[in-house]
Amino acid sequence: SSATRVNQAGLIEASQSNNTPRIDFTTGEGTFLIEPQSTNLITYSEDFSQWTASSGASVVTNNAISPDGTQNASTFTFDGTTNGRVELLTDGVTSSEDVTFSVYLKTLSGTEQVYIGHSVFGLKTVTVDDQWKRYTSTATASAGFAYPRVRIDSATSVLVWGYQLEQQSFATSYIPTVGSTVTRIADRA
Repeated sequence: SSATRVNQAGLIEASQSNNTPRIDFTTGEGTFLIEPQSTNLITYSEDFSQWTASSGASVVTNNAISPDGTQNASTFTFDGTTNGRVELLTDGVTSSEDVTFSVYLKTLSGTEQVYIGHSVFGLKTVTVDDQWKRYTSTATASAGFAYPRVRIDSATSVLVWGYQLEQQSFATSYIPTVGSTVTRIADRA
């Protein structure tokens, strides 16, 4: 299956082909990336026009350079209304099992407190700065659906790209989706 890695320039890119090892530079050193099978349950991991903006939040798509080096990141703008959020209804989460949300975030300048995850399963507060970073939140699912979200209660904007929801207790490498869930098969060495 297709898979991604972080290249030497720090950009996320698709692997060259099947049967080619993924050399990942997330830590700055090249290492073999060997992961278990995983599925991104988010059906639109980059197209946030398919998500719902609520409580004074709005979305502008494809207006910034993302961690893959192309202009496909979105800007989420919040007007300061409490519980301002951008979210997507996702089916297929198994109750009483761990789920991990992950998303790449960046401020336009300075730092900002951002909530990521799910309002019922648990939101995690992260401090986002003006460099692209991947933020993760793990919780135990309490229902068979999820509303993955990015929430901010202040008047500000953040850049967003690459949202992922996995039914496990840790995040794996980014799995892009366009309209359906996508499964990356396990690596074997």
